Amino acid sequence: MKNVIFLLIFIGFTTSLKADSPLTSTDLTKGYETSKWVIEAKANNGAITNGIMEFLANKGDIGEKVATICQLGWGENAGLNASQFMLYLMENKKVETQTGDDYCCVAYLSALGNYFDVNDALKDAEKAVKMNPKSFTVQIIRALIQAQALMDSPSNWCQVYKVCDEVRNNKSLKQDLAAASVAGIFDYINIYKEECK
Repeated sequence: MKNVIFLLIFIGFTTSLKADSPLTSTDLTKGYETSKWVIEAKANNGAITNGIMEFLANKGDIGEKVATICQLGWGENAGLNASQFMLYLMENKKVETQTGDDYCCVAYLSALGNYFDVNDALKDAEKAVKMNPKSFTVQIIRALIQAQALMDSPSNWCQVYKVCDEVRNNKSLKQDLAAASVAGIFDYINIYKEECK
């Protein structure tokens, strides 16, 4: 009887995990815990600051940028964070000077701001990939947004795993995301592998 109860609890736990979101259930802050910007994002309770926006919009480690965005999170500030950063870019960078990293940050912020509708975020993620096709980080952010879009139907759950696993196995990409963050992504995404049987 105890085994049956344990099995039912385990099935309920894994089902509830699958009902979560690739965007809200993956931790990209691992490996960046000592980053000034990750710490600032945490201290400011998920609200974007001018300092963070300046960091996101300038040259720097794209892995650290997405870790900072992940720390900002998907809570009540998330939608405002995305619009504030887009406004910051419009005011401080000409469109022709915007980079793949800029579009990646906009895409991730937008997706976290409204993870029920990621169509616009996906368009920005596609632009980011076109501009920076060799970046693992840019590719995995697009994959997470694609995976989010696939969550609507359990018949797509195998694809949730596949779009992310394809990036993980692409050895031609520049590994510009901390290994601990990659592990944080796949701690969750690997749950969907069994849907491919």
